[in-house]
Amino acid sequence: VQKHRGEHGQYPSALSEVQGFALAQRDSGLDIAQGEFSGHGISLDGINSHDALVYLDTNFVSCVVPVTKQLPMSFTRLYVYGWSGDTPSWKYDKLVWTFGLKDE
Repeated sequence: VQKHRGEHGQYPSALSEVQGFALAQRDSGLDIAQGEFSGHGISLDGINSHDALVYLDTNFVSCVVPVTKQLPMSFTRLYVYGWSGDTPSWKYDKLVWTFGLKDE
């Protein structure tokens, strides 16, 4: 991802644009998926199903690796290791996941 930014001046908008990503993922045995953005930041949908989620935008990259599982409650703490292009070192962090209901 960083190499792509160096060559193109911006981050890729999809993991499929990263040269060699599919091969590296297959060889490593890790299940890495692209996360989605929500209206309030990042969406944690699928965090329990993958080894890591990578969030991409042309000006932003972040990787979230879950340490604990997301619980099916109205809110839960989720511990993760995170990395972003702004702070290129891994950081242990706590995310709070909330389940919101839409007013109808």
